[in-house]
Amino acid sequence: MASHNSKDLVDTTLESGPIIGFGQFRRLMNDAVQFTLEGPAGQNCLIQTSTDLTNWVDLTDVAPAKEGVIFVVVSPANFSQRFYRAVVP
Repeated sequence: MASHNSKDLVDTTLESGPIIGFGQFRRLMNDAVQFTLEGPAGQNCLIQTSTDLTNWVDLTDVAPAKEGVIFVVVSPANFSQRFYRAVVP
């Protein structure tokens, strides 16, 4: 069994910025999608979309004026699936 003294220990603190996330998703008529973006008011973020989880395209940038903002995205019908993510710069 190894012994440790105080000079062998390292104190590491990890910090995170504000957490941005998606709330409920709903599929609407005509292939539109409605979702809620949740996070602190005024936090800048970029909404991106992808069809393959590898190639991402910017959809819009936003800084919600309040916590919990509803988005509606009209998606072309020729995509069998679409993915969304929120990126904080």
